[in-house]
Amino acid sequence: MKALPPLAIGPPDSLPGAMSRRAIAIAAIAAIVVAAGSARASSSSEATFVLDRTYSCAIPLHGGIYQLESRAHPGARTNGRWTKLAYAGLRTGVFSGATGNLLAWVSAGAPTRTTSVDQEFWTFDVRTFGTVGIRGDVCNPARASVPLSAAGLRGGTAARLGAEMQCESPRRVLVRLRAVLDSRAVLRGKDFESVHVPVREAKLAVHTTSGKRLSYAAVSRTGKATLFTAKGCVAE
Repeated sequence: MKALPPLAIGPPDSLPGAMSRRAIAIAAIAAIVVAAGSARASSSSEATFVLDRTYSCAIPLHGGIYQLESRAHPGARTNGRWTKLAYAGLRTGVFSGATGNLLAWVSAGAPTRTTSVDQEFWTFDVRTFGTVGIRGDVCNPARASVPLSAAGLRGGTAARLGAEMQCESPRRVLVRLRAVLDSRAVLRGKDFESVHVPVREAKLAVHTTSGKRLSYAAVSRTGKATLFTAKGCVAE
């Protein structure tokens, strides 16, 4: 009987099974590379900058007492655009309206040319005065622990027309503001240091130098605003 020729067996990579495994491996690597690129792009498009500062601020004597007013209101839209941003602010001293007696403020959302914050004769436009601000002539940077928490305070979601709470305070308080911005920004200015970058969310807390919590507020670009104050504070 005539002998059959030997079977031709190539190297392992030439086998159909090996080829399938190689194809799968190459496809998997390609998918990982594409996913990594997408993740980088997503991360870049969602990049944020966190502004987190604590200050020691002087409270002026007004009517024989030291007082601090905490204010907040939710955002309001007209035709899909913000007419008012979600806002929280601190006022003290002579109540002169607009930004005259502001100590610090935070807002959230993307303002238009005419978007404003606060209510009644305290209203001011965001494009001019900024989305976040601190009164630099009476507030100095401080290294102090000021938790961003409403623990021990009373309050909740700010009403549509706003919330105003008046609190007695010591001559000096600690103010911490934390804002998540759409891009990097630096507080700049003379009387008021501010930024003009849209804010995603922000928090504002006030403590006495001895650690007593006076107020806490939070705002979001969804339009929500909350305000909490100490037990002794009264509604305006």
